[in-house]
Amino acid sequence: MDPQSIQNRTPGQLVASADATGRAGDGQHSVLERATTARALPGAVLVTTRTIKAASLFCYAFLLIIPFTSFDFYLYFRFHEVRSDATPYQAFAVATLLHVLAAYCMGSNRKNFSAGVEARLRTLRVFRVALWFAGIAGAAVTAFCALLLPRLGGYSWVGYVGMALLVGKLCTIPCILVPHELIHSVHRSERVLGGVLLCFVMFPSFKIEHVRGHHVDVATPRDPSSAERGESIYRFLVRAMTQNYVKAWRLENERLRNFSKRWPQHEMIWWSALQASVAAFLAWAGGWQSVVFLALVSFTAVVHLEAVNYVQHYGLRRDALGGGGFERVTTLHSWNTPAWRDQFWMVNVGRHADHHRAPGRPYQVLRYDPRSPELPIPLSLAIYLAFLPPLWRALVDPLVDSHGANGCGSPAPRGAQG
Repeated sequence: MDPQSIQNRTPGQLVASADATGRAGDGQHSVLERATTARALPGAVLVTTRTIKAASLFCYAFLLIIPFTSFDFYLYFRFHEVRSDATPYQAFAVATLLHVLAAYCMGSNRKNFSAGVEARLRTLRVFRVALWFAGIAGAAVTAFCALLLPRLGGYSWVGYVGMALLVGKLCTIPCILVPHELIHSVHRSERVLGGVLLCFVMFPSFKIEHVRGHHVDVATPRDPSSAERGESIYRFLVRAMTQNYVKAWRLENERLRNFSKRWPQHEMIWWSALQASVAAFLAWAGGWQSVVFLALVSFTAVVHLEAVNYVQHYGLRRDALGGGGFERVTTLHSWNTPAWRDQFWMVNVGRHADHHRAPGRPYQVLRYDPRSPELPIPLSLAIYLAFLPPLWRALVDPLVDSHGANGCGSPAPRGAQG
């Protein structure tokens, strides 16, 4: 299908088509994919509805909130006892270390559910409800922190920036990764909820650009969120965070023009108005300091999100075809991270390759494909290692070259060193 025609489709049509791809495409795998899918997790036949519901609620309802509550209490007591500007930076370092240790301690998972269990998991409403709960709770905690933390006295601007960095790190999962799942939903109400939640991290453009831009252009030079081989994350972040915002406006302008719609139906206008309303409320309730604090929180969260994009698409390119098109997106065009934590705690973002192959497939049944490129370290470590370009390139560039040399996709051309 022509990428331009995909970009011009309405959001509902695009998501419905993606869901159809995720379902109908289940019968179109290669022999290797079908064999992999049929391999069930140990004890998969014994999995019951009650067990699935309990596990999913524990994972997505409690674990997504624990990082907030535990570190909020830690910060609260440290602030009132020590009043040190170094405290939030210490908490940031401790949180990062704990996340990396958890990823290694929990091990890896490269198995798939059996067809019967996967079919049952698809229909369980609890996985959708868990996303609603985690997303709304995360947005509420983020707004509460923006109102409360800037009012704590006894700190310089260095301390307040550190608080914002910490909250931004912790809100990335419930305020960006969870809305990411919602904006892929076939239910319009959930896509709207995803857009609302993104306004709490000043990132509503993601709702439009990610679905109609990134998923169409991924692993091509047209996608600002697909890093070239050798490109530093610093250069990448500047490009992604500026061009993706502009691209969201362009995509929405094209949709209105192609479907003869008027400006009241322009999504970016309405999402920008809602984002401004959130900022206005914070200014009224907490003063300008709360607005600045939320802006720093949002910047940190978006940097984390784009760092994930950098890591998961680094150096991979789809082959160009005649007429300016590219080969179809497959599981060869994204890096997977098989760590249990990346699946259990981060809404299964570790199986990113299958998400791009079938964007309509629910997060709880994303599949592992042994042919997909795989990073040797968990995502929680990879996104920070990327900020040390020499170490990152020494680790990943040989994997990119090997991946292309084995006929598993084309490595991206070497970008500017910076």
